[in-house]
Amino acid sequence: MNLALAMAEGGRRVLVIDADLRRPTVAEKLGLEGAAGLTSVLSGEAQLDDVLQRWGDSQMYVLSGGEVPPNPSELLGSKAMENLFYRLLRDFDFVLVDSPPVLPVTDALVMSRLTGGVLVVVSTATRRRHLQEALKTLRTSDVRLDGFVLTKTAHDKSGSYYQYYGSRRQSVQAESEHPPRSRQQARSRRRAGART
Repeated sequence: MNLALAMAEGGRRVLVIDADLRRPTVAEKLGLEGAAGLTSVLSGEAQLDDVLQRWGDSQMYVLSGGEVPPNPSELLGSKAMENLFYRLLRDFDFVLVDSPPVLPVTDALVMSRLTGGVLVVVSTATRRRHLQEALKTLRTSDVRLDGFVLTKTAHDKSGSYYQYYGSRRQSVQAESEHPPRSRQQARSRRRAGART
């Protein structure tokens, strides 16, 4: 969500799709309506324009997961999903898809066939062998791996790094109003602080 906000603040029209149809959480985390969404559109119960939600005044839009279906993988791999996804690619500069973890289910692999690449989100609590298995699964499926995002890192609030960025408990709304600066700016600021 923060990646999407950063892109949107750069003037891009960005869509976040909650394709974790087993445990959809994007709408809840953003305080948006989550009862209708992707599953509603794919099942024909709703029109896309009726369930797309804009995040505040930003150029970030959200397509929540909607009701949990009995067949998530089949729904994500359907022709209806393919048609919807290509329509969304025409309407938005960037489409970011949140999916379930790679290992327990095939949903992420199914969605990766539609996307331009995959960012693997890795928790610091992830076991090395599980990450290795996930990467092997992605390689075997010829998925384009674009990078990694490390989450759930330890927070040393006494360190200057965390004081500079503030509390990580801030809401997404607060972070969207005050986006983190680049590493280069952070280094320049630390150097300036060291000289004074």
